[in-house]
Amino acid sequence: MSKLQWFRLYSRMIDDDRIRLLAFEDRWHFVALCCLKSDGLLDDPNPDLRMRRIAVKMGLQLRDLEEVKRRLFEVGLIDENMSPKAWDELQYKSDTSSERVKKHREKSKASKVKRSCNVSVTPPEQSRADTDTEQKKDNSTPKSELETVLDSEHSQAVIAHRRSLKKPLTKHAAKLLAKSLSQCPDPNAAADMMIERGWQSIKPEWFEREIAPRSHSPPQNPRTSSNAMLDALKDFTNEPDSQNDTFDGHTIEGAPGRTTGKRRDWEDAGTDFHSISNIGGR
Repeated sequence: MSKLQWFRLYSRMIDDDRIRLLAFEDRWHFVALCCLKSDGLLDDPNPDLRMRRIAVKMGLQLRDLEEVKRRLFEVGLIDENMSPKAWDELQYKSDTSSERVKKHREKSKASKVKRSCNVSVTPPEQSRADTDTEQKKDNSTPKSELETVLDSEHSQAVIAHRRSLKKPLTKHAAKLLAKSLSQCPDPNAAADMMIERGWQSIKPEWFEREIAPRSHSPPQNPRTSSNAMLDALKDFTNEPDSQNDTFDGHTIEGAPGRTTGKRRDWEDAGTDFHSISNIGGR
């Protein structure tokens, strides 16, 4: 049988009683012999040279190889030449492509003779390269385009976001979006911003504008009527005569109390003087 790069190994082998009678290392020895048979080494007509080459391939001394041969032969897995039994029945001739290739070449040669001499059977190399490039482009997806700048999680999130906007990404749209994201300082953060804002796309200037620090002036405290009242009360309490409960002529607009202006009169009128003086934290 011609040399093969591979051979058939059947799943029922694990239930074969002959295999199960062997120790684990001899089971591997049998598989190794199948590999050598497929490689053509076991068909060497010189028995002495064949045995030495088998020993080298299997990493065994000659005397150890003789013991392996004896054990495998006793259970009926190999013949005297160390070839696996029923090899030709289990390996099909159709497994080798030699005959098929030969027939195909003969058929192609006959067909080429019938064609006109100005027809090129084999396409030019440039055309093949173009075809390969087109096939590679066809294999791209929106997700693969986004993953050139985003991680897998953010790529999937952007695709889901566009789908929720009823604007699903095409391969070309994903390529354009990936280009815009690549121009941002942090493409993944830009993708998050796009999703949070509900944007269909994003530009580098949008991202930079959103993350730029904004200056906030402290709010001005407008002067209210309460502030005016507090100032008047402060003036009233700070006067030297206020400790003697005398009225010095100051008038507090809109404040309840008796006409004397004395502090106890304010308290008699139901005004909480201390509460008023504490307005605004003064």
